[in-house]
Amino acid sequence: MSLSTFNFSKLRRLDLLRIFVVVLSLPALIAYYSFVRPHSGRRGVPKDLIWEMKASAPSKYEVVFVGDSRVYRGLSPEAFEKASGLKALNFGFSSAGLHREYIAAATKKFSNEARRRIILIGVTAHSLTNKAFRRKDYENNKVETNALTPLTWKGYYLLDHLRPVDMRELKYVYYDLTPTQYETYHPNGWVETDSLRLRPTRAVQSYINQFEMTKIEDNNINELLGAVSDFKKQKIEFYAFSPPISNAMAEVESKYSGFQKKEFIKAFKKSGGHWIPVKRKSYVSYDGSHVNASSAKRLTRKLAKTIKESNPSDG
Repeated sequence: MSLSTFNFSKLRRLDLLRIFVVVLSLPALIAYYSFVRPHSGRRGVPKDLIWEMKASAPSKYEVVFVGDSRVYRGLSPEAFEKASGLKALNFGFSSAGLHREYIAAATKKFSNEARRRIILIGVTAHSLTNKAFRRKDYENNKVETNALTPLTWKGYYLLDHLRPVDMRELKYVYYDLTPTQYETYHPNGWVETDSLRLRPTRAVQSYINQFEMTKIEDNNINELLGAVSDFKKQKIEFYAFSPPISNAMAEVESKYSGFQKKEFIKAFKKSGGHWIPVKRKSYVSYDGSHVNASSAKRLTRKLAKTIKESNPSDG
């Protein structure tokens, strides 16, 4: 029988009602699924979008945080703004190297009306290695700025909710598990991280492996110091600190990285930068390399207070 000759009047009234109910129920079922799906511990802006958002952030800030994962997990722009009154962006990227191009990219995020223009650097041993200096995530993730409006990333967030469940999420259902680590990806660049289990030696071996493959070079340090000296002439302030790590990680970096911290601090100050001491024992590291959310907020407030009370003309 062709569709043209199909007689819908022959369908029973009950069948039509069932079809009607199914059609009306589909949107509700999709919405229900999107919010009761297994929780993998990830919230906020979709993970794949956060790097594009910070790389393509507009020029409207007064303070820009630069560094690797210890910075993007360890500093909250919101906490900084509340403590200092200065608008901040977390411009940190995974395994970022502190080379001149990265610093130059950070300076482009300043507003023309900024009261102060500040670069806050989280200096780590790995960020001065040859491997880190080859990374340019701040450039590779760039997209058109006007393509990343709040409406756009909220649309991405909805699509992320409706994606198929992957195997990592299914294991939480099958084994009745609760995620041990929670991450919230903020539009301001901060990846807020909390862990239900503290494992201060978790990342130690991976760093030993890294420092066996790549080393810190004097040329890398000189490039960073040269950038600080040159951009300071444009009335840009530079502050730096060592992100808190566990005792075990500190021992590894001291033994394997070759980073001479005291000498670096002297050279950084000589180049016109301000060094902010941080007591690592005052903060909690969940894996030996990164601080949890509450420690990140406390650390950010400390740095913000120090910078707020500093005199821009000093140094």
